[in-house]
Amino acid sequence: MKYFIYILITFVLSFEAHTPYPKEYEKQINKEIRKLFGKNEIVKKQLDVPDSLMFGDNNSLYYLQSNDSIMGFMAIRKVNACLVGGCSKPNPLNEGRYDHFYYIIFFDTNHSIQKVKILDYQSDYGYEICSRNWLKQFIGYKGCEVSYGNEIDAISGATVSGYAIVTDVQEICELIEKINNLDFSGVP
Repeated sequence: MKYFIYILITFVLSFEAHTPYPKEYEKQINKEIRKLFGKNEIVKKQLDVPDSLMFGDNNSLYYLQSNDSIMGFMAIRKVNACLVGGCSKPNPLNEGRYDHFYYIIFFDTNHSIQKVKILDYQSDYGYEICSRNWLKQFIGYKGCEVSYGNEIDAISGATVSGYAIVTDVQEICELIEKINNLDFSGVP
């Protein structure tokens, strides 16, 4: 019996690991889509990005469609922040000691950032990045010209988390720019 329970738990955990993001965020995600697009019927469809353009295993990229037109893009990301002690330099002692958070980012069809929102922040440190006022700094940027401490203000008490989200926004901006040349005319 114990062996059966162990197999069942292993199966459930392995299945859960392959979902692009925790399903409990679905309600928050849909709420943000309604805020941005009003009462329009918006369908989110996962973007089939060629493996050659992908980076890491943290790629939940979607296009948002209303009727037959693309309204924008959305990415749901898991970002590693750090426990106290810092993680700006790779350190084998810190391996696996990352706290992480999930955030969502929306782009319009011109690849300008429309909104950034933290979906879940569980660490005891760096939670200041969850402030709506701080996150508003990203709105309107196109491409990857954002940098921590310059275009995006550094924030006291959240240096590692602030740097982590800005770096990740730069990476997803680069991916959005790379898919610019993909053909979406045949999108169902």
